[in-house]
Amino acid sequence: MRDPIGSFETIKNNFIRYVETAFGTKFPGLKKERNDLLNYDKVLYRKPWIEPLPDYVSSNKRIDDLTLDDLGNALNMIEANTFKELVKTGLFQSNIKLHSHQAEMLKQTLEGHNCIITSGTGSGKTESFLLPLFAQLAKEFSNWQAPQPATINTWWKEIADGGLTTNQTVNTADFTLSDATRQRQHERRKAGVRALILYPMNALVEDQMSRLRKALDSDDTRNWLSTSANGNSIYFGRYNGSSPVAGELKKIKEDGTTAINTKKVNQLKEQLQQLETDSNRVAQYIQATGKTGSEAKDLKSFFQRLDGAEMRSRFDMQVAPPDILITNYSMLSIMLMRDIDKGIFDETKQWLACEDLPSEQREAEKSKRIFHLIIDELHLYRGTQGTEVAYLLKLVLNRLGLHSQHPQLRILASSASLEAGHNDSKNFVCDFFGVSQTHFDQKFKLIEGKNNPVTPFPDSARKLPINPFKEISEKFSDAKGNIADETFIASCEAAATELAVTFGLPQIANGIEKLLLAITNPTFQLKERLYSPCNDYKAVCSIKANGDDATGSYFAETVFENTDDKKVLQNALRGLLIARAMLDEVKELRHIKFVLEYQKAVDDAKEFFSFQDREYVAKLPRFRFHYFFRNIEGIWASVKANDIDNAAFADGERTAGKLYSTTKINSERGNRILELLYCDNCGTTLFGGSRLVTRNESGNHFFELLPISPNIEGIPEKTPAKLVEKRSFQEFAVFWPCGNQAIASHDKEQGIPIDYWRQTTVNGFKQGDYKAKWIPASLNCISGDIDFSHDKANTESNYWMKGFYFTITKNSSNRDIAFPDEIGNINTIETHKALPNVCPSCGLNHQKRRQDWPKRKTSPIRGFRTGFAKTTQIFAKELMYQLPDNEAERKLVVFSDSREDAAQIANGIERNHFTDLLREILVSELHTNLMLRFQIINAFDSGDTAKQAELRLKSATIFDEVEYLFEKSNYTGTNTNRLREKEDAISKLNEFRSLLINVRELVHITNSVNLAPLIKHFVELGINPGGNDISLQSKPLNGRFVPWYELISFEREEWNAGISDEFIAEMRDGTFTNLAPMFFGSLFYSFESSALGYVSINPELQVITDQANAVAIAREVFANRKFYNQNIRRQIETQQS
Repeated sequence: MRDPIGSFETIKNNFIRYVETAFGTKFPGLKKERNDLLNYDKVLYRKPWIEPLPDYVSSNKRIDDLTLDDLGNALNMIEANTFKELVKTGLFQSNIKLHSHQAEMLKQTLEGHNCIITSGTGSGKTESFLLPLFAQLAKEFSNWQAPQPATINTWWKEIADGGLTTNQTVNTADFTLSDATRQRQHERRKAGVRALILYPMNALVEDQMSRLRKALDSDDTRNWLSTSANGNSIYFGRYNGSSPVAGELKKIKEDGTTAINTKKVNQLKEQLQQLETDSNRVAQYIQATGKTGSEAKDLKSFFQRLDGAEMRSRFDMQVAPPDILITNYSMLSIMLMRDIDKGIFDETKQWLACEDLPSEQREAEKSKRIFHLIIDELHLYRGTQGTEVAYLLKLVLNRLGLHSQHPQLRILASSASLEAGHNDSKNFVCDFFGVSQTHFDQKFKLIEGKNNPVTPFPDSARKLPINPFKEISEKFSDAKGNIADETFIASCEAAATELAVTFGLPQIANGIEKLLLAITNPTFQLKERLYSPCNDYKAVCSIKANGDDATGSYFAETVFENTDDKKVLQNALRGLLIARAMLDEVKELRHIKFVLEYQKAVDDAKEFFSFQDREYVAKLPRFRFHYFFRNIEGIWASVKANDIDNAAFADGERTAGKLYSTTKINSERGNRILELLYCDNCGTTLFGGSRLVTRNESGNHFFELLPISPNIEGIPEKTPAKLVEKRSFQEFAVFWPCGNQAIASHDKEQGIPIDYWRQTTVNGFKQGDYKAKWIPASLNCISGDIDFSHDKANTESNYWMKGFYFTITKNSSNRDIAFPDEIGNINTIETHKALPNVCPSCGLNHQKRRQDWPKRKTSPIRGFRTGFAKTTQIFAKELMYQLPDNEAERKLVVFSDSREDAAQIANGIERNHFTDLLREILVSELHTNLMLRFQIINAFDSGDTAKQAELRLKSATIFDEVEYLFEKSNYTGTNTNRLREKEDAISKLNEFRSLLINVRELVHITNSVNLAPLIKHFVELGINPGGNDISLQSKPLNGRFVPWYELISFEREEWNAGISDEFIAEMRDGTFTNLAPMFFGSLFYSFESSALGYVSINPELQVITDQANAVAIAREVFANRKFYNQNIRRQIETQQS
């Protein structure tokens, strides 16, 4: 990423812009204060933290450089060469040097030690424990018998394609896979698990599978194994919930007899067919796009190939366990308890005991057969869960005839948290594996990932000047990130000149090259400067933010000269990081080549390059940036409108005081703080708070509003819902401070007086039994008490605020249902939602006209809390925009603590992407194609043949379409059909002249198999035009389900023959469903509010004239009315009556 600071600011500003749009209010001063609040530290975000990536000490040895001593003298020369050749086929590139911790773990493990690698993220921990495993496998190769010739086995195919029947698939003697279907039936060597790799999460399992496919099942590895390992393969298999398929191949019938479980066989066939299809499609894609080398290998590694070393199914692993088994502790626990999985443990135990050999050979061979127990993220297994896993592993070892100190057991683990030399780490390992401290000292090694030492930057040395880098940042923004822009290049050259004068550097080359040469001069000490804020490779905050009261060092303050202007300092840091990023973009220091070519006559150029070391640039720190954003839990405000700190936030109209990001009881001036609510239609603000019902001095019931729940005795069993939309009327009250606003009458329900409505009920209560209304009330600004009149607000305006209180009463009573009855009992059963159906300011009514209506949004009143899933989706989308344009380099992984949240986020991101794409395509169709039609029509109307020829070049298809319409419209004969076509053509041309387009025709072409414009655009992109619903991803055709893309002819751009009209209608409806919110959604999300277009009625239609006459207004006025407010609607109703 070239501009990490700028990217963070863009993401932050765009999210704040979303909040201001989606949570809009009518008060300008309040908007300003909220914007200021969101830019405060720890409210929405923290400033980015900068962490230098570890620069691990190198072993200075490539795979080919490893000696027998480096391999612990555990392998002979032939075995060592075998190991090296195997590793280079996919696990480790031949030109890459091993880190010192990788080389040490390899040596220590082969010498017989149990090793735990404790290096950080991205340090090659996976390779650290796979290398010794591969070395051990290389030792075994010499003893592996060559397998029998493997037959082409595709039994899972349809019978017509050469597949096997159910009876041919399963051996009915023991209900295991038959010899004809087993993956390893041709093998002669003894099957058994050589390594059990335990991962805490399935996501890590999937990542490991991709690595193993590269290392053990790539084309290069297959070719090497076929010639160097007697044709054997190193088998690996994933055993978790994703492994096909759960269950048994045997079923017990009602009469007690056994039979083949046909359902499971069919499930297995279907899943294997899908795997094969995916693999074939990837191969076709690679061939079609011409991808080769590592790019092709990476693509293949994401998909299983059924003809290779990856185990196909659980049933295959149960009869012949893989050499490497990957699973998680939950599945491992289940496997130990199931009889169907016992073959995995029994076969492995027999292999460890050498039962496949004559008895006289067994003891000598046992020392060569090592079981590797590999545990990733060891530190996660602590506490109760860790104890359970520790005992689980003891059961596994016991099942295999091993124990924690057995010579045939080798323990390998990784952890980024354990520290070598610390007693806590030592005690944890001893307790987890059940070994003594003495055994730990003798047989365990905790191997650290050591960083290269950094020369400290002298305290007395001059810090960087701010201005040169600030200018780079500003010009980078002006150029919109284009580093080829002349003004940006000039700013780089000016910065280089200033730095050269300041630090006594030679001035060589021009433009960007001059800057890069200056900052990479060792005299400039760029490496030392960049490392100086990050003591011992620690992460540090980039810059001190507004409201940040923490003490400690900050990156920008440490690197640059002092300034009180945080904005200037941030720009300087941004410019420095942009310059650092450009160094990585200049491949092999092309700017040096530039200098040598164009500055040969400069004597000091040779002198400069005599000490200019490329390794210095290569060793410059690379950084990982941590962006911290949070979900907005809501906004709270002082109830006193003039209780604000900054006069700039006063607008004379706002009805709420100072804003807060977290709840408090009272403001600094002693006024009550309550949660701020707003109407998403008109933008008025309201207060919401928990009720505390009590009695006054006269013995009458009253209540006060609190920002927190008063029922603390119920915590934690009865914690109030955080979302105000889920709060009940009994616990949460709403007050509208009207200020200068008048209360509005709401849209009434037929048969009900205008002064009340039927509030939405919960828990089965009938909404017809209750009345809801807004009543005059006063709110005490200090205590939060509510008085049910305006008297106190009128007489004591310094302490009381005038407004309206949302109340609900029963039809038979005037008592608020949240108040105690005559004998003092309070009804704790929730009857209604807390948020009113009606806004008191604009009168918008969201009540259900009938209680059984499936209406989701029942109130225009909302809180300022952003939804977690929506927030994550926005951040994900914004972050993707900031990643490099290169598709192969744009990768985003979203983690969640909850599976449900993860599913919602994934679904939401996919749907948001489809919506954004639909909007983009629609805009293109309207603003490009419709405008082109308009221009072509004008050219025809004016007879401008030169313009016509010019416009034809832009789109011959659209030009021919318009020309065809003109031909139809100019018909002068008397044929009835042709005259009807003439009328249609004239109507269509008039639509285009008015810049109108029929929405239906964007999605569906009547009586045609051709794809409509929007459908065609999606198909060209390879995206399902119906949307993301699972029901639209595949449909039955000729007796089988086929994916949607096989139902469309991409070449002819039409629906394939045989497609049912029902499917086409469903696909079309899916597009319409996604279009509707764009046209008719909330005002701030609609197509019209984005100034992209608006929905209107075609005035050419006869039905428009009829409807206009019915309401006695001109047809043009009726047709162009886009939205009807209540007053206009009432006027029309009056005219009709």
